Amino acid sequence: MGVKSFIHTGPPLVLIAIVCATAFLFPGDAPFISDEPTLLAAANMENHQPCELLGISLPFTPARVGLAGTRGVNYGPLPIWIYQLLLAITHDPITLVRMHAILFSGSTAIALVWLARSMHLSPWFAVFSMFSPWLWMFSRELWDNTFCIPLAGIGVAAYCDFLITRRRWPLLLAAICLGAMTLVHLMSVALVAAVFIHFVIFERRWLCRFWWGLLLVGILWACAFLPYLKALLFLYQPRDGAGESPWNGWWHPLLGGQLLTAFHWLDVTRPHLPLVFAVCRIISLLPNLAAWSGMALIFIRGRSRARRRSLTPVDHFAVLSLMIAGCQSLFDGIERLDFQPHYYNATWIGYVILAWYAVDALYRRAWKPAITICLPLAAYVASVLIVMGISIIWIHINGGTRSIDYGTVLQDQMRAVARIEKFSPDSPTDVTYLQWQNLPWVKRDLIALLPPPPEPRPLRRLLIRYRNEYPDDARISVEDFPIWETAR
Repeated sequence: MGVKSFIHTGPPLVLIAIVCATAFLFPGDAPFISDEPTLLAAANMENHQPCELLGISLPFTPARVGLAGTRGVNYGPLPIWIYQLLLAITHDPITLVRMHAILFSGSTAIALVWLARSMHLSPWFAVFSMFSPWLWMFSRELWDNTFCIPLAGIGVAAYCDFLITRRRWPLLLAAICLGAMTLVHLMSVALVAAVFIHFVIFERRWLCRFWWGLLLVGILWACAFLPYLKALLFLYQPRDGAGESPWNGWWHPLLGGQLLTAFHWLDVTRPHLPLVFAVCRIISLLPNLAAWSGMALIFIRGRSRARRRSLTPVDHFAVLSLMIAGCQSLFDGIERLDFQPHYYNATWIGYVILAWYAVDALYRRAWKPAITICLPLAAYVASVLIVMGISIIWIHINGGTRSIDYGTVLQDQMRAVARIEKFSPDSPTDVTYLQWQNLPWVKRDLIALLPPPPEPRPLRRLLIRYRNEYPDDARISVEDFPIWETAR
């Protein structure tokens, strides 16, 4: 890399590394609500069940299906497979958060840098995209559908590389990533459908050339996907009356840029700093405006260039992103899905392309780009960092939230379990701590991951509750009393 090239790309890449490193800030403050312990418990259980696979004896059993969704469908088993592998290395949930952050942030950053090179964008494209508070939180969350984010990024980046280079391996990598997404969550259908439609319409001539590789990938993932497909076809129950209006799902995808904003992110701190948060959150909505501008620009430019049959690879990226938004709208409209940030986890990369397509077009034509582009971007980054910084500190000080949206942080729940395991499992226990009252399996699954000490443990009466009456304090208190004394 030459000096000029380093000056151009070096600082952005260093900043990307710093942003990725922030995922390791207070890893014990990660949320641990309901699905996270269930996933780890399923992976831990399968790791302790030997099986025979193709005549080979294995000390573990690969999971067949994932978690049961809200629509009566068991999602794909890929997240449990990943957690099975990670649990073979360590049973410490905080270490698992660190490992998840490495996989998530590293692969997402690689996808964004790769995409920036393919679109001939500045590497700052990746930097600004990585500032998303939602990406930061999902990088630390031991959930299942968060795996859609890096898989979607790598898959679309690889497909866009294929559109430029016409090499075989990027196309096969895209097929593998998209196939893997179907083994994560049903929401991946929108992205997979968009890429497939684009390939059939614009690139079907390459199907004959690379048919054997694509066929092999398709067969492998079809075999792995079979139990999920069976559940999807025969057990699916549509949710009637979801949301306030049957039309919400159709326009909901227009808000796909939300994943790059600080809107609705950890609302617990907003009542305490209403003016600061109101201003910062309004400024952080700029990616939505950019994504809408990108949609309009792509529609206008695409129609004009299609007549002349002169679509460039970058135009193809843009058309693909518009197809992603369209398939998201079709999927959400049929499913009647309302706004939830994680509904964009599979298609987020399409909205990033839409936003940056508009920003890049404006930058190339603006009279003074430093004012018209750089100042709004700086304001956006500052607003996002203010909201994130205050919220992260708030969560760390209070040990999470009392709302089920985030809950008590992982580390404090682990401390409570460590305290409980100092006493006999036959100790009578009174639980007034709300999260474990509503989700009792969280304590059980944590105890399974963190085995008790081998020495004899005394029998005591336990009281598990919030440590005080302050409504913002989410930390847990575990008090013990003599067995004959009533917990108070």
